[in-house]
Amino acid sequence: MSMSAVRADEPISSPAAAPVVLPPCRVVDASLTTPLDSKSLRGGEVFHFTATPADGQPVANGFGVVDFVRGARRGGKAGQIGVEVRYLELADGTHVPAMIAPSTDAPALHAGPSRNAPSIFSALGFAKGSGFHLAAGAIGVYNFVHFGGQAVLPVGTHMRIVLGDDYLTEGCKVT
Repeated sequence: MSMSAVRADEPISSPAAAPVVLPPCRVVDASLTTPLDSKSLRGGEVFHFTATPADGQPVANGFGVVDFVRGARRGGKAGQIGVEVRYLELADGTHVPAMIAPSTDAPALHAGPSRNAPSIFSALGFAKGSGFHLAAGAIGVYNFVHFGGQAVLPVGTHMRIVLGDDYLTEGCKVT
């Protein structure tokens, strides 16, 4: 009875695992029905949106929560709003869990404009002549003392929503 020895430098062969193909997640388009503004909003506030589920049901009302708010600040720092959708309430009263689809099209973090002067103007300080140095200094002071813009999400702002818990449990793939 002979047994072949397995050497430590040889890979152990195993049957090839079949690749896992996940079904697509149920993704719907939604739009805000509550305006959001980082100047007056507070973290924890509830906001509303509407969505039309793909299975032909009537428009559903959705509810979400503002995760955090940061107002615009000095130095051109823009206001920010972080949002999280919680669920859709269907016409029959059923609650369907929901979350914002992972995408760059409609993010969960929204920011206002910085309103800073373009940084290329800072290069004026390297140019010859005292007038350029004064201009570059003035631009630097402006960028330091002015406030950035508030983050504003008007009614009708588009969001992509994933319905159900399948995405969180890795049971589907957002396409």
